[in-house]
Amino acid sequence: MLCKAMITNPEDDLVFVFFNGFGSDYKFWENLIPYFLNYNYVLLSENYFEYPEDYDEDYLSEILTGKTIIGVGHSLGYHKLCELAQKYDFFKMKKIVSIEGFSRYLGRFDEKQLHFLPGTDSAQFHAHVRRANARNSLKTE
Repeated sequence: MLCKAMITNPEDDLVFVFFNGFGSDYKFWENLIPYFLNYNYVLLSENYFEYPEDYDEDYLSEILTGKTIIGVGHSLGYHKLCELAQKYDFFKMKKIVSIEGFSRYLGRFDEKQLHFLPGTDSAQFHAHVRRANARNSLKTE
């Protein structure tokens, strides 16, 4: 995974994390990013084409620990954001925005593994995941 970060104000606790979908790279967001120039943001990408700065877990933890994360995922990027939320304790999304990403492709997983900030109403998300898991169970039987 590759990372390109623009942390304009380290004291600001809000960070937008964008993750592009399969078949594209971080440049997918270039028409949207001008609207976020006054905010901290991170562009994440799988190693599909070009190479922004490589990241390591320590670097990602350093820039995101204690931050309020708004995840924005396109297609497969939505699923990658969900995976990061399951994998890393520091990757706690307050909100997630899906652009052409569909939870039915997540497969079955335990939604309790996702981290939500205190005070975040996650009931609607959990109900959606339970419905998606039920649909996936029907398809595999």
